[in-house]
Amino acid sequence: MNSKGITILELMVTLAIIAILFSYAVPSYRNYTMRADRTDGLESIQAIMNAQERYYAENMTYADSLTKLGMASSSYTTPKEHYKISVEKCTGMEYTQCVQLKATAQDSQTKDGDLIFNTAGKQVRKVGTEEHDL
Repeated sequence: MNSKGITILELMVTLAIIAILFSYAVPSYRNYTMRADRTDGLESIQAIMNAQERYYAENMTYADSLTKLGMASSSYTTPKEHYKISVEKCTGMEYTQCVQLKATAQDSQTKDGDLIFNTAGKQVRKVGTEEHDL
């Protein structure tokens, strides 16, 4: 007998191959989008850090809040709303020596972690308790 259709076995093998390919593609795509969305936080941190350096040049101390830099509130939400940025003291230092900016990840970006930059050169991404250099 000469059949021109496909069998259920051929269909199941095809579906299994598609499922395997899909199981590799989805996590890779999610990682890619989180890395791309990280730029939302990085660009905002850099702009605020530049404002901190200008503030320091005029006052010989870093601003302890974003309102002193001319922003409306003490925390700043990035343009794409992936991060909330706040000002913190560097560990063991005063604002005359160092300032730290922390971008706390929001919503879908939380799996990628928070971004922490300071004027002493620290640039890390913190996921849980682990810190990863940027």
